[in-house]
Amino acid sequence: MLDERSASWKLLLPGHRRERLLVVGLDAGGVAGLARWWREVVWVPPSPEAARAFESSGCDAREYVAHVRTVTRLDGNGADYDTIALGAWPNGERPDSAHITSLLAPDGALVSLGFAGSRLTPAEIRRIGLNGIRSYAALPASQPRLYFSTASRVMRSRGLTFHVPGSRRARRRVWASRHLSTLGLRRHLHHGAVLIAGRNTDEHARDDLTRWLSHELARPLRDLVIYAGSDSPVRKLTALAVADDARDDVVAKLADTQAAAAAVRREAEALTALAGTRAAPYVPGLLLEGAWRDCTVQVQRCIPLDVLRQVPKLNAALVRFLVELSHIGRTAMPAHKTAAWQRIERYLQNAGGGTVPAPVVRCAEQIARPEIAERHVVCHRTHGDFVPWNVRWHSGQPFLIDWEESEPSGLALSDACRFAYRQAALVGPWPGGPAMLRTLQTTCNELARRAGLPSAGIEAALRLWLLDEHVARTSAHIIEVLDAATGEQPWPAA
Repeated sequence: MLDERSASWKLLLPGHRRERLLVVGLDAGGVAGLARWWREVVWVPPSPEAARAFESSGCDAREYVAHVRTVTRLDGNGADYDTIALGAWPNGERPDSAHITSLLAPDGALVSLGFAGSRLTPAEIRRIGLNGIRSYAALPASQPRLYFSTASRVMRSRGLTFHVPGSRRARRRVWASRHLSTLGLRRHLHHGAVLIAGRNTDEHARDDLTRWLSHELARPLRDLVIYAGSDSPVRKLTALAVADDARDDVVAKLADTQAAAAAVRREAEALTALAGTRAAPYVPGLLLEGAWRDCTVQVQRCIPLDVLRQVPKLNAALVRFLVELSHIGRTAMPAHKTAAWQRIERYLQNAGGGTVPAPVVRCAEQIARPEIAERHVVCHRTHGDFVPWNVRWHSGQPFLIDWEESEPSGLALSDACRFAYRQAALVGPWPGGPAMLRTLQTTCNELARRAGLPSAGIEAALRLWLLDEHVARTSAHIIEVLDAATGEQPWPAA
């Protein structure tokens, strides 16, 4: 799978034509992401291996290969390109920046990708006749997923607080960057920065996403913070639009693939379903659904947050939210009628012989027994990606974001299981399969008691969730837990 996060800066470009794009030195994933927008992409790859990686990429990029023409040197003799993006020059050569600029259309944009190896500085950009230079930090510099303007203290603060990393080490780095920024120091943010320049310096002619959002919402917005958290084909791009008064910010979700658009629509459906319920105070309000350029767009209210706070375990406030959520659309159905069962069944049917791990086979055989398959389990509206990094906090109150994996009839207790398991598996420390199973069993018992769920279907629901988690993202950790679940470990008393 190609990681397309290095192309997320495209949301920051002004609204000029998108006919021809010249890309020098960006990786194959970045080119795939850019090929969604431009009719023709001329690419000077950083290496022959990068070109082969793109041409042999999977279905997530295959439809865009026809838009990309790979060359070994600059192609063009006049103002041929609407946008030129410069990264590392092949073989370490120094590009002729004046010649490159001569290939740029009069209303085009030159983008210097510092994180990809471009060494073009603002002074050099001005010398070749371009102005209106905007600088955006790209973090982390080795594989950027967050972009924000370095021009003002407000934008730097918004950029450094918009995404809360999962690891303690990354949070310490962000804290240090924020501290330096408040002191007026920003050189550390310029390392690997994205520079966008053009010949037209008129702000009213930019016609970019910021201006579109300002017009649609009838509120003045100054600039964007762009976050691309996933390399999945269903990933969406998230933009924090910062208001001029610094109090009326909004969050826009943008999708430029069909799979991502479906995910954005699912999130809008979930937020609409939660509006007016007792869970509504825990979720952002939906402001707008629409389309910008080739993107499906959804706009939410920006929820308050406490900077860099992340709770790694279910606390009383999170349990209260899960209890409220458990009452929305609550129903009971036989285990074999649930959406999780259907996903597991499709996985087993499509898996090749001998490729399914033994603990998965054992667990699937156990839940297929009539006494379990016919047992009623509780389903209700679930979050679907209930993990610590999708929780924001303000004055002890949790706010849940990223509802695109929400299900109207998801398995009860699945959100609590996901929270405990993914924190341990993805962030750590990992306690081992048997200990993780005991944690999940105890968590299910406690939440079922508080939410008034019948105890009869708890074990069946947990086994279903374990298999469904394996289908969603298999790993050695979930196999360990499944191995423990199909052994002799007894179910703890409620």
